[in-house]
Amino acid sequence: MEVNAFHHLSLEFGEVHPVWLEELAGEDHPGHTLAEDSTVQPLGLVLTVTVLADDGRAVTDAEGLVRPSVPDRAILRAPTPRPGQTGSLEIWVTAALLRYLIRDFPYVSEVETVATPANHQLLRELGFRTRRVHLVVEAPETGDL
Repeated sequence: MEVNAFHHLSLEFGEVHPVWLEELAGEDHPGHTLAEDSTVQPLGLVLTVTVLADDGRAVTDAEGLVRPSVPDRAILRAPTPRPGQTGSLEIWVTAALLRYLIRDFPYVSEVETVATPANHQLLRELGFRTRRVHLVVEAPETGDL
């Protein structure tokens, strides 16, 4: 039997100190730069912040979705730290996405996401709090009904 816990986390921008966020997002990472982009998709506006290596290669990214049906809440697809990395680039790119949302979309007051075991700690460090947890239990298939 396999049990998976999905942690739904949220961050209210009123709880984020703008100077702290600017320090995180403005941190220098030699050999890397940030690139912001936005595209209109059927579900809403997708914001992307990507960490680029000096050679132009994408290293990691974070995405936010602002839906017209719920314009005050964005959905975050947070990056997962790569094997062997400390997660500092992932914190940087996620902080930069949050800064992008606050700066260009002042009507967004909250961000929510589903944490994976690999990025749960990263999101907690950024101030995300547990909103709810749901468990998925999968029993092995036996062929019996």
